[in-house]
Amino acid sequence: MAIKIRIFILVGAVLQFACPSYAENGISVDLFPKPVIQKKVDNIANSKESIRKLAPSVTDNFVNTLTSRIYQNWEPPENRQQDLFKVCFGIDSKGQFHNIKITNPSKDEQENFSCSQAVAEASGCCYVPENTVGVELTLDASLARQKNSECQKMISKYHGTQYVVGHLIPADVLQNNPKLDSAIVHSKQNLRIMDKNALSGKAIESLREDWISLLRVSKPLGKQEILKYAKLLENRYSNLMKKPDE
Repeated sequence: MAIKIRIFILVGAVLQFACPSYAENGISVDLFPKPVIQKKVDNIANSKESIRKLAPSVTDNFVNTLTSRIYQNWEPPENRQQDLFKVCFGIDSKGQFHNIKITNPSKDEQENFSCSQAVAEASGCCYVPENTVGVELTLDASLARQKNSECQKMISKYHGTQYVVGHLIPADVLQNNPKLDSAIVHSKQNLRIMDKNALSGKAIESLREDWISLLRVSKPLGKQEILKYAKLLENRYSNLMKKPDE
């Protein structure tokens, strides 16, 4: 399935807003007459002034790398209510993602969490086109490549409760360090549960940022280094996550 994408670009005092367009057909850009960078990405006005075409090469590499990384990290529930998720997020000057939001959320919070977590783990994974301040993607859960039986069993166990299931050590660790044993991520020992009410707070975003600060180092990471860091973060965010019941 083709991926729809909108890209928000700040050029001088003008914000350029890329209209929904299939990636292989290039990206259309709307020019706004007034600066609107102070507004949240999902509240940008839709008033047009003009439209022009950008060369596909400007965004194709970014789009393809980003969506591939998200699908590599994403582990949605097997028994889910929806496949398509529209996700928007801002991008800071360092290429890091923030304010990740699903604009068509599922009624199942586990589905929403798994999607936003996959996007968060991709933060800073590739070069971002110059002056890009935000992105909106339409993602298809059926294309997700993470399918771990232990995680799916735990998701089923906690379905309908106040908790969602996630990983202490994120799947993106394996993208940066392909020589690592995948069991470091895909094991029951790496699963944690989080209260749904805590997912809208600052703690989850801080936890994600702390992991990204390690994942985006240039050198390969060893197993013990990752486990030590995971233990550090587990202690730091003990109020956010806990081990599931056996």
